[in-house]
Amino acid sequence: MGLTEANNIATLLPTARIELVVHDDALKTHAEALKNDWRFARVQMQAVEGNVETAIQRYKSHKSPDLVIIETDTIDESFPAKLEQLAEHCDANTAAIIIGPVNDVYLYRRLIDMGVSDYLVKPLTAETLAEVMGRTLIQRLGTTESTLVSFIGAKGGTGTSTLALLAAQANAGHFDEKTLFLDWAGGWSYACVSLGLESSTTLQQAARAAVTNDPDSLKRMVLKAADNLSVLASGLDTLLDDSIDEENAELLLNRLMENHPYVFLDLSGIAHKLQRRALQKSGHIVIVATPTLPSLRAARALYQEISDLRGGQTEHVHIVINKEGTSSTFDIPRKDIEAALPQKPAAYITNDTKLFTLSEIEGQSPLNMKGREALEAQINHLLQSILGKHPQEKKKEASSKGFSLGGLFSKDKGR
Repeated sequence: MGLTEANNIATLLPTARIELVVHDDALKTHAEALKNDWRFARVQMQAVEGNVETAIQRYKSHKSPDLVIIETDTIDESFPAKLEQLAEHCDANTAAIIIGPVNDVYLYRRLIDMGVSDYLVKPLTAETLAEVMGRTLIQRLGTTESTLVSFIGAKGGTGTSTLALLAAQANAGHFDEKTLFLDWAGGWSYACVSLGLESSTTLQQAARAAVTNDPDSLKRMVLKAADNLSVLASGLDTLLDDSIDEENAELLLNRLMENHPYVFLDLSGIAHKLQRRALQKSGHIVIVATPTLPSLRAARALYQEISDLRGGQTEHVHIVINKEGTSSTFDIPRKDIEAALPQKPAAYITNDTKLFTLSEIEGQSPLNMKGREALEAQINHLLQSILGKHPQEKKKEASSKGFSLGGLFSKDKGR
């Protein structure tokens, strides 16, 4: 592994082209294996035999990729000059990763200052290579410092929409994070109504603003619901028409994530194709079930399908038991729930009928009502479990450090 620790990339990466100019057989094997990695489904990857000199000659006549990975066995005083020469033949947006033979902090810092995205030391595992490439692509092409949390019900009637909204409100209020709540259910969405706002647009109109890259129009479609909490003001869609397609839905999501560090997405009542795309892209997935046998069976099946969809990676897939205590006579005990599920639930949410009824009558969030303390503690525990947060943690400023615009591979080359 190199000098930079790999993050846990667990999302569908953006469409991109990667070229590895390497001579190590293990690196070639890793690259070939990543073609079958679900995260790299939209990434075109090619391994080219050679080194930095090969890359210089290659990009004199070939368009440089989004990310080029250069392997070198020797790093001496002449190597930075070779990188400068390589930069003259690469597009301004090309990112670069160097794989070298020595672990040298001074060298690492020098390369980073020149504009190289990362420096790694051989030997590398396939997962380390995947994590660093994925992080670089997201920094260059996707959204950085933004987390997508998707909520999906194991079956109907689990209270998924309500729980997703409560979690978004707690993330914005208790944890002081800038949060967007998003519902892809079109005309069936009641997100705005739940927040005391009026729907003013449709998903089709929002998607059109995203496709045409009209940030001003899209900004007007996002309404402020509370401090740090916003919602896309959709809901005027006709009920029986089809929703937006997967490509436009993802593009809309990408645009919204550019300005919101946290996006909480409710997947209730939407087309399965949209659910699949969101589940692939999500940083965290919350499966909502109730303490009943049919719901637990469905949760177990859904967990397995999501695992298959994400290439067996379930570290960021969570199960929550909602509406506990609705019927104490028929609720399955916690010990039996935990024995039946593939993982221990991240949280149990009690069904406080009186609190929820009064909140609906008064048009307020249950988290703003008298007697909210138990519910508030459970929702906070849920966020701590899935996002690793603690109440005393406050929002940190997103780091502006990344691929330097004045660095090596960001120069204006007059192309």
